[in-house]
Amino acid sequence: MSLYDRAAATAKRMLTKYGQFMTLTEQTAGAYDPSTGSAPVSTTGHTVRGAIFDFPRKDIDGTRIQQGDKQVYIAALGLNVTPEPGMTLTDAATNVYTVISSEPLNPAGTAVIHTLQVRA
Repeated sequence: MSLYDRAAATAKRMLTKYGQFMTLTEQTAGAYDPSTGSAPVSTTGHTVRGAIFDFPRKDIDGTRIQQGDKQVYIAALGLNVTPEPGMTLTDAATNVYTVISSEPLNPAGTAVIHTLQVRA
């Protein structure tokens, strides 16, 4: 087991112990149906464990990071989906956020944690 594999396991263990259950939801459009003029959309929810924080006041610029945006850390180990902008995240209090950006901490090709910027 490499150093980064251990780091990923530690991140998962800490977020499992101190984080909360959340649902990361993705929507996938199906094939276009000319008879209805639309494409069916399927929704898939993925249960994740993570922690939500406010952005530091100094980081809120009103453009890229807006007042009310949150920073979310999700463990990468065992995650069966990659968080992408446009997905939604529902926390344990049923607050629904849209994923604005997602960046993995991925040293040497081993995903350890995903950092998300979300907006209500």
